[in-house]
Amino acid sequence: MNNPYSDSPNFFLLFLVIFVNGLAWTNCLCVDAVAVVNRQFEGGRGQNAIVMIRVFGLNPPRGTLRLSLYGSEETYRNRTNPVRSTSVPVRGREVTVKFTGLKEGWYAIMFYHDANNNGKFDTVLKIPEEQFGFSNNVPPGLSGPPSFKRTRFFMPGGKTVVIVLKAQ
Repeated sequence: MNNPYSDSPNFFLLFLVIFVNGLAWTNCLCVDAVAVVNRQFEGGRGQNAIVMIRVFGLNPPRGTLRLSLYGSEETYRNRTNPVRSTSVPVRGREVTVKFTGLKEGWYAIMFYHDANNNGKFDTVLKIPEEQFGFSNNVPPGLSGPPSFKRTRFFMPGGKTVVIVLKAQ
């Protein structure tokens, strides 16, 4: 992979720390790697990357957070074959998820808060009744979820990336 930054002029925006109402809100912060790996992928380099995802603003503080990490535009668009996915019980207004053993590359996150634990994203006339979100805190458009290109972030090999997302 040549220069991972050349495809995305907004890449450096991921590293900005924004202070909103006294709360440090970080979209993406790279720090030294922690030697924790629970699974290795075949091929590629830098297969020990870690992404820590903090979702805040969950209301009500119960139910299940259903989160998927996608590694390509096709799987993101079709919502199939995520690199990782998980369902985490919500017991407060914030949930933290950690995926380890990732290889270097571009990823995007999609999640929803299944507040009533029925296993599906509830809508009425295609208007969401449950909270949801995407990496980079990109809002959805009129035609549905934002594109992979708008929500993607670069995962450097051997690093830990912290993603902070607000439930919409």
